Amino acid sequence: MRVCVTSLGYNPSHLAHIVAYGKAFREAGADVCFCVHAGYGHNADLLAVAPVMTHDTPDRKLLDSCTHALIYNAAIGNPAFAWRMRQSGAKVAYVYHEPWVSLARLWGEVSITSLARLMVSRLITLVLLRLCHLVVLPSAEAAKNYRARDARINPSYLEMSLIFDDNYYLAASCERRTFSYIGTISHAHAFDQFVEFMRYALQRNLGIRFLIASRHTFSDQELLARYSDQITVRCGKPLTNEEIIQSYAQSVCIWNLYRLSTQSGVMANAFMCGTPVIANRTGAFNDFVREGYNGRFATPEDPDEIAQAYASIATSLDSYVANCRESFLNNFFYRAQMNTIRQILNI
Repeated sequence: MRVCVTSLGYNPSHLAHIVAYGKAFREAGADVCFCVHAGYGHNADLLAVAPVMTHDTPDRKLLDSCTHALIYNAAIGNPAFAWRMRQSGAKVAYVYHEPWVSLARLWGEVSITSLARLMVSRLITLVLLRLCHLVVLPSAEAAKNYRARDARINPSYLEMSLIFDDNYYLAASCERRTFSYIGTISHAHAFDQFVEFMRYALQRNLGIRFLIASRHTFSDQELLARYSDQITVRCGKPLTNEEIIQSYAQSVCIWNLYRLSTQSGVMANAFMCGTPVIANRTGAFNDFVREGYNGRFATPEDPDEIAQAYASIATSLDSYVANCRESFLNNFFYRAQMNTIRQILNI
């Protein structure tokens, strides 16, 4: 039995998932190979697990020997890859991270540009769903959305949270000092409200330091110039896995006050690093965030409520750190999901 774990779209933050799926399948008794976007190159973390090929120069003999393929991350080449693997006799599973929620729900919550991209991705996904033997959904919220719109296309699905290896050893020595926004800068993630909260807190001298870590750019020069000693920015280029983990580990808590989410990889990474989140009561946050245990809930538009949530976490940080680690190990660490991994191998 051999599994090809593939990610044909490039996103540095997805590398941790790809590695974890590879390790999980290997520990379940399967041989593993990776077929990934050229942007990942022959990454050392991937190579430590299994052979790596890039999608533009595939090892066709190795691909033809695969009995299973797991497709992770949306990409225009996914349907063609799934078709090829089916033609060689492989069973194909797709990790469907963000099931469609309807145009009415998205309108006003994401930018027009993002909405156009989502529409194109939607069309590609509809083709892919017909080609897959199994769809893997990362939360109860994702499964609810899938049943409402896509289960008629492919009724074979199961739930399994996004998985990670445990890289806490990279985080253990960091001093916690910031309220951090990590990941994609977008309207859906309410980055505009994060910036508004920064202004609110800094103008009132609440004593909160901030970190923005993203491959996207942040260009509010006036704000940065005025509060340069209280805002750290790591933007404009992809961060290494070590930089991502250290960003989480130096944080008192993480912004998860998203407008939309069916399971936040940011949340799981935060829990891995023992870092609580402040989350919106939407989507899968209700599945994983426990008020006063591994995070707090607040409203993105209410800075007073956010400030109170931050202060509550900061004064009890040690217990939050332990609770977040427990949440990670019980839900998102790949070894906690081995029964489901074996189900994928049995399709």
